[in-house]
Amino acid sequence: MVNNISNEGSFVSNLNKNSQLDFFERNSSSFVDSDINPYPQNMISETYFDIDNAFSIIEQAGVNLLNLNIASLNAKIDDLKLLIGKLTSSKRQIHLICLQEIWKLDERNGNLFRIPDFKLVANPRKCHQGGGVAIYVHKSLHHSELMECFVMEEMIFESVAIEIKSKENSFIVGNFYRSNRELANLNSTEKFSYFMTQFEKWITDLEKYKIPIF
Repeated sequence: MVNNISNEGSFVSNLNKNSQLDFFERNSSSFVDSDINPYPQNMISETYFDIDNAFSIIEQAGVNLLNLNIASLNAKIDDLKLLIGKLTSSKRQIHLICLQEIWKLDERNGNLFRIPDFKLVANPRKCHQGGGVAIYVHKSLHHSELMECFVMEEMIFESVAIEIKSKENSFIVGNFYRSNRELANLNSTEKFSYFMTQFEKWITDLEKYKIPIF
């Protein structure tokens, strides 16, 4: 999780110079017809940071959200705790941690996944390896779990959603995962179509609350 490559600054600088790693530039150039190109009116700033430099873009006020594809929470929980501890000690408070690919959780040892001052809201897979989603919520945020928006269509669409409530405003935080693994009973087109059906239904269900969605 923490990049251990020596001369890290040079490594990150080289990443930022590689146009093939820039989502905006790569996808914008793929459109021949400028009339249908969605990217010019949706400018996307994409910059790579190492851990220390990333601290500078985290606000010291407001609500900060960290998003990670963790590829096994069982295996990476200690790294995640170290990262959150380092952020906290530098006066950069993370309030929400959205995780994808948490994999199956060892329910026999719930203490393993505890991060001080956070509550874990998880929707892991029951059958297949991989996948699963979760949100860690800081104790300073009053939240409720939107259970009707917890979807587990394994290897197709997997989601979790919470509502954050405050005196000033309320908003929803949703987190979802789409696996790229092939299924024996669906070809890639059928699988993507089924994913979009589930995704659109999920968004429709979230929109019923009539508050901002993130």
